[in-house]
Formats: sequence, C-alpha cells, structure tokens
Amino acid sequence: MKKTLLCIVGHFLFLLNSFSQENIFSKEQLQSDLAFLEMKLTEFHPNLYVYASKDEISTSFQVLSNGITDSLSRAEAYSLITSVSDIVKDGHLVFQPDAPTLSQFYTETKLLPIDIYWIEDEAFIVRNYSEQAIELGAKLVSINGIDATSIQQTILKGMLCDGHNTSYPMWAMNNFMRAFYSFYIGNAAVYELEVKKENGQEEKLWVNGLNYAEISKAREMKYPAYFTTLEEEKGISLKMDAETMSLVLKIKSFENALLKKEYSQKFRTSINAIFAS
Repeated sequence: MKKTLLCIVGHFLFLLNSFSQENIFSKEQLQSDLAFLEMKLTEFHPNLYVYASKDEISTSFQVLSNGITDSLSRAEAYSLITSVSDIVKDGHLVFQPDAPTLSQFYTETKLLPIDIYWIEDEAFIVRNYSEQAIELGAKLVSINGIDATSIQQTILKGMLCDGHNTSYPMWAMNNFMRAFYSFYIGNAAVYELEVKKENGQEEKLWVNGLNYAEISKAREMKYPAYFTTLEEEKGISLKMDAETMSLVLKIKSFENALLKKEYSQKFRTSINAIFAS
C-alpha cells in the first residue's frame, strides 16, 4: 500500500493514496501501514507523548494491529487508520483520503441527502434534499440498518481532536456529517432511513442518494434563506458587539487557498484591512 507523509507548517497530514486504487486492503497491507505510521509519528511528531506515554502509544498501535483478522473495505480501513487520532489526541494531526477520492466525493458519489443535527448521542433530521417527504425534526434511528449511535461512535473514534475536548468533534459532526458518513461508513445509491416522528410513530423511508451538485441545487431551491446566509458569510470578519462595546474578530481559517475558494478573500489583505481600521 503506497504511503505518503506530508508535513506542512507543523501539521501532520497523512494521505491514504491507494484508497482510490483499491476497495479491499489485506491484513498484511494494513499492519504494514500501521507500523509505518507509528514509525513516522515517532520520528517526526514534536509532541507525541502529551496525552499518552510512549509505552501506551506503542501498546495502542499493537492492539490495533493485532485486532486485524481479515481484509477490510475502504471505509473500514479509513476508520482503522484514523482511530490513531483518538490515541494521540493532537488537534494538528489530520488524516484524509487522497485527492482522487476527495474529487470523486464532490463529483460522482451518491451522498446522504439529508442534514443531521446531533444532540449528544441522538440525531435529528433538520434538512431534506431528496424528493421523499420526511418530517423535519424527526429522530434518526438508523441508516441502512446501522443505528445512529453506532454511526456516531465510529466517526468520533477517528475524528480530529485536541486533548480531551469534545466540543470541536461535535461541531464538526453537525457541519460535515455528509462527508464523515461517506468516508467512515460508505455510500449507497439508495439509503434506508428509520425515523421516529414527533408523535412517536416509527417508519422506514427509502431515499435516493444525490451527488454534491444535486444537493447544492436542492439546498438553493428548498432552503434559499439558509443558502444565502452561507454565501454571505465571510471567512474573516470584524463586528462590533453593541452590548459589551467590543470588537469581535472571527477567523474561520488561516488557510489562504480555502479562504480564496470559499469566501473570495485573501488572508493577508483581509487581516491588514481589519487591523488598519
């Protein structure tokens, strides 16, 4: 399994390059990759033993490796590798699929056509982009036979985390659930949703998966106010809090490429203008 280690600005970003080339990974491939990952973390990570000792991390990797008894699918392999985040607990340790897989996510993949909001371990449907009638606010019980709690635990186990803080992982779940579901659980042409309506009645619904462009179009048509709000948001903004008479500076990202793509802003230009004012 080809391995690439990219270290940028103190961030460790591991790209799982062969995800786009294979759908099944052997026990030997995965064990080799875990050994490679542990070796590179030990070699390059400047604060590897902040939340766990050297022996604890070594033992955790051994447990992961010994727990592999058979070949794993793409989503299962990704879930296995990213579970290292829960061991190291470094907010700058980022695992993501390779560029072709991400490109496929934004173009071809049939994605989950609903937005979910989590309150602790319960999931609720807040937006529906499919043609199937779904009661908004209904509790999501399961997707394709997997209960919501299991889905949440699978994703949170591999989620980027900083120490023992739990607020960021839950925020990320509520804002990027579709991507996390795609990478950790998988995708389907049709999704079976089991929901519990406000009146307590349970029902099963079948909704067709939609690609990213179809979901964006449906969002614009069905939820124009929400869509417009997202479009009007800035990556870097300065506002006056009238109650406290304080200026509040919000920076959604320090990544210049993301700011240019998502918000049509340049980091240095925006920051300089704000401090000048």
